[in-house]
Amino acid sequence: MNGPNGDPLSIYAKIVVAVNAISTIASTFVACMIIGIRCYNKEIVNRVSIRLTLAMAVTDIFYSIFQVWNLFSTTRVSCVLSTWGVLLTTLAFNFLSVTVALNLQLIFLHDRRNLKLREQYYFIVDFGGAFFITVLPVVFGRVGLKPDGTCWFLDTWRAKGILWETATYLMWICMGVLYCLVAVTMVVWKLHQQRKQLSRLIRLSPDTRVMQQEKMLIRMAMRIVFHALVPIASQTPRFILELMNFLGVRPRFPLVLIVDIAAGLQGTLNAIVFLFDPAIHAVWYEFRKRLTSHFMVEQYVFTSSTRSEWVKTRIKSFLVLNNGVQRPVSGIAGLLPPLEELDDEFHLTFASADDEKGRVMKLL
Repeated sequence: MNGPNGDPLSIYAKIVVAVNAISTIASTFVACMIIGIRCYNKEIVNRVSIRLTLAMAVTDIFYSIFQVWNLFSTTRVSCVLSTWGVLLTTLAFNFLSVTVALNLQLIFLHDRRNLKLREQYYFIVDFGGAFFITVLPVVFGRVGLKPDGTCWFLDTWRAKGILWETATYLMWICMGVLYCLVAVTMVVWKLHQQRKQLSRLIRLSPDTRVMQQEKMLIRMAMRIVFHALVPIASQTPRFILELMNFLGVRPRFPLVLIVDIAAGLQGTLNAIVFLFDPAIHAVWYEFRKRLTSHFMVEQYVFTSSTRSEWVKTRIKSFLVLNNGVQRPVSGIAGLLPPLEELDDEFHLTFASADDEKGRVMKLL
């Protein structure tokens, strides 16, 4: 059996399987982290974007499974089911990314903070829409085993096949990517304007809690906006490939490989973006704080007679003192700066959910 354009499947398959395996591991890590953090302290991940990120991670796990299944399918039924799975999970992931951008736009740009049942509609529309759109080519027999041994839309060299692929796949991906691009541009511009305004306000009132919360809100929005960049990075090569097909240009094997690698990396990219989420920073802060509490009790371990100055410096940059708690100044305790110099993100982000800024952070 040969891969796309007659190239040996062994090379193509090994790379695609490896990429999807990495993406599956990354998505599983994201899902386990979110579930684990929720069990530890659900307020840390009590945000719309976090729940959407979890849905994206689970969707990508199924995408990788369907993609590998599609690669090795040799029967008609297997081809149809695996192709439908790839289409469904691709559109669902794309719609979820669009929803992240839409939610950020509504909250951050248009100040829409009282949309009832908005989050429930997000998931219903995303998964329901993806299912309805992708089931149509299956019902009408427009996907299956092609003459070259691959599983995809049938008769893509004819107008009818092109129309089906465009209407139930490419058009939605294209619109999603374009919307994410526009939304990201608008949000980044708004962030730039607010940062300039915040800089002026901080010079007038540098230590107010409101200014600190506004600063954290901007940081959070900047990190969330990167989720909307994932479909842009993962689906753009697909546009180039399909455009070449429509123009009658036969794509070379490296381009076909790049398309599947980019699509397979969407879960990995999503995981990388998640690592910069404030929730991860909050958990890391709590971990450092707990270690600090433990080692302050056993601080004799860090006395000058048993540890070098280099070790003390490293510990100083890692541990966190509880604000307002008296500690002895001997040993490592005397080396630690105040709490606000070490890390202020946890309290500023999650400890103020009862005020207006805290409610906005939960909506993001």
